[in-house]
Amino acid sequence: MRPQQGPALLRRSFRLSRGPVARARLYVSALGLYEARLNGKRVGRDQLTPGWTDYRKRVAYQTYDVTDMVRAGGNALASTLAPGWYAGHIAWFGQQQYGEHPALLALLEVTYRDGRTEQVTGDASWDCATGSRLTADLLMGEQYDARKESEGWDRPGFDDSAWQPAGALAGKAPELVAMTDAPTRVMKETEPVGVKGRKGTRRAPSPMWRRIRGPSARASPGGATPG
Repeated sequence: MRPQQGPALLRRSFRLSRGPVARARLYVSALGLYEARLNGKRVGRDQLTPGWTDYRKRVAYQTYDVTDMVRAGGNALASTLAPGWYAGHIAWFGQQQYGEHPALLALLEVTYRDGRTEQVTGDASWDCATGSRLTADLLMGEQYDARKESEGWDRPGFDDSAWQPAGALAGKAPELVAMTDAPTRVMKETEPVGVKGRKGTRRAPSPMWRRIRGPSARASPGGATPG
């Protein structure tokens, strides 16, 4: 049995210095699951993005308005990246039904008030590291170690000198298509009134599973890496 992969942390720093920003859009997708962050804040409310698909043919991308999240001077674009359906477990088929390692694709397009545009792309400026989530799998669950938290890893000014350069995806990527399904989002969080022990004791309440709602995904697992 192959060992489970842990989620990766990815980040890149950039500067905006051409004047007031009129509009900023982030276009992002992944072979796997991502959670994008900009200047220390999560981008959007969507969960399990970009969703399940037949990665051998196509993958959806999401578009976010991040105008209020960018600022003049130093900025940091970051993301967590997990195996998800791409490289994680799918039912009884096991792991890596589409590929061995997840990949992230991101493009930040900034439009200034004078009409000029600037793009921050997924080039060699990205660095990566592991974090506090040792493993994360849709079927096998998650292992978490709070001692490995990297405070401020998604903010400008973070010292990432010990991180490694992120490698580029080899081979041809699947077709990119705009997301058309309804997003998966947290609807509410519910806490228990108590937990009953084996001998009838009651323990203090603790957070329960989060309820999420989203469309059903249909895809056929199996095959090689896209391309």
